This record gives sequence, structure tokens and C-alpha cells, in this order.
Amino acid sequence: MIAGNVADSIIFSSNDTIGAGVTFSNHNWDMTPLPFYDIEIYNNSLNHLITSGSDGNLMVADGSDNTKYRKYRTHNVDKINAIRLNYPGSNTGIAIADSGKIFKIVLDVTNKEFSFTSIYSGTTYPLNDIAFRSPIDSVYIAGDHGTVLCLKDLNSTTALTLSAPGNRNYNGIIYYGGKALAVGSHSDMRNYIGTSGIKLRPVFTDELKDVNFRDANEGFTIGINGISRHTTDAGLTWWVILPEYLSGVLPDYNTVWTTGPNQMLIGGNNGYLTQIGTTGLTQISSPGTNDWNDIKFGKDSIGYVVGTGGTTGYANKLTYHSLSNDVSAFFIVIYTILC
Repeated sequence: MIAGNVADSIIFSSNDTIGAGVTFSNHNWDMTPLPFYDIEIYNNSLNHLITSGSDGNLMVADGSDNTKYRKYRTHNVDKINAIRLNYPGSNTGIAIADSGKIFKIVLDVTNKEFSFTSIYSGTTYPLNDIAFRSPIDSVYIAGDHGTVLCLKDLNSTTALTLSAPGNRNYNGIIYYGGKALAVGSHSDMRNYIGTSGIKLRPVFTDELKDVNFRDANEGFTIGINGISRHTTDAGLTWWVILPEYLSGVLPDYNTVWTTGPNQMLIGGNNGYLTQIGTTGLTQISSPGTNDWNDIKFGKDSIGYVVGTGGTTGYANKLTYHSLSNDVSAFFIVIYTILC
């Protein structure tokens, strides 16, 4: 037998026969909580907050006890990615869904429910963020596959589609200084004044220092401040490789070599020598504080990394193991600088 407390969403269960001696056990914490995706302030003075979840419902902390969130009825099953009210204290706003749907929402605190009114979006791609131009004016919406939309006001029944490249996913949008700014993949930043959009100047990484390709398609590039990127389509797209922090400091990269499929070596200052593995960058033991300046591989999977430390030149003999797709190193001193 299962019983529930509606106010606090607590579930109790019992295996006893119904009667005066029934004992219940609290199983509220045995439930797997649903993830939240966004949060909005409903009323600052009363500490009213609204959160959206993957089951399509909205939950409200009603101010009387803002440590408890209560599910408000929505009659909606679409996963809500973002919610925005048109101003703090308003009961009206916009909700957007993973299914590409747009809803005008109205909060009814008395009956503890939201009304959802559909607004035609023209897309089934996920929608990600919302920005209001002003409390009674336009709404901008950003989403995947080049989706940037505009509602003239909260009474709109159809969203306007704004121009944007279809291979971009726009993850965030704000309104400031008389224009909307959408940001997304490919370091794309796009300004909209009204319904007219223009791409901002290209967004670049910091200075790059070396690049190496193992064939016509796959290669790596590295740069200052721990930058490393990987391409498998001849440089059309580059994937970020997160850097290692050494005692809270980014290493200085100097050289890179692509040794095998999805495998590379990076040499840097202060004895830094690392390779990429299945769990990210992994350092190779390199005695001393020498600076590695160049890496080269020849035939038979043998290579060298060379560098200097004070008045001494150093080299590591490197061996690439194709079966395990990794590199081992043997440390040697090559020469001593005499003058």
C-alpha cells in the first residue's frame, strides 16, 4: 500500500494489512529527483522562485517556505529548457521547450497552476534561451540549427524567423544597448537590431605556436595559455582539448606532433611533455626543468623531442606504440653548451 502527502510530495509505503496497526515507511528520499534546467525570480520581496524540469512541469517556491518547491499544474509534457517573466513580479512570461515549442505562460498562484498557450515557432529543434526587449515589447529566442526567433509581443501567435547560419547552435541570448546578442557554436556572436542581424567580427583564440597533421585530415594545433585543438576534417572544424593545470598554472606549450589516430604529443617549458589519452592529457615523465622546443618522428615509429635547460641540451627518444596508441620516452643528455 502506498500513501502520499500532497503538500510535501512525500511517499509512504506499507506491507501491513489495513487496520489499526498499519505502519508506514517514508520512501521520499528513495525517489530519483528530476533535473532542473532553468530558474526565474517571480517576486523579489516574497522570495518567489520558479524552476523548470524535464517532465514539463514548473515548480514554485511560494515565499512562505522558500526551501520547498511545489509542483504547479501546467498540462504540459514537453521538457522546458528556459523560462522568463516579462518583469519581476509579473505573472506572465515565455517558456521554451526542447521540442522547439514556445509557450506564453501565465501563473495562477491561487490555484497553483500555469496556463500554457502555444505560439508557433516553425521549428522542432531545441530552443535554449530567452531575452525580453522590455516588459511589454519584443522577445528574442535562441536555439539549435541556426534558430533565432522574435516575438513582437506576448500576444503574438507566430514567431518571426531571423537570419542565422543553419550549422550554428545558439546557446544564449541577451538584450542590451538597443540590440539583441546571440552567441553559440563556432564562436559565433550575432547582433540583431529589430529583425536585422549581422555577425560580429570573428572571435579568435590566443596566439597559436605550432601545428602538425598526420595525414590530409587529422591534426593538432597548440598555442599560448594552454590552447590545444584537434581536427579530423582538414581544419574545417576544431575541437577543444582542455588543458592541464600544474599547481594552478597553465603550462607554456611550444611544439606538437600528431603520432596516431586521436593521439598527439605536446612539448613545453619547464620539462612539460604530455600526450593525449582516453581520459585527456597525461604527462610523460621528463626529468629537470628543461624547455622542450621541437618534436619530430621518422620511420619505424621512432622520434625525438629536443630542448634546452641552462647550458645543457636535452633530448627524449620517443617510441610510438600503435597497438596501445601511446608514446613512451627515454631521457638522455645530448650535449653541453661550452660558450
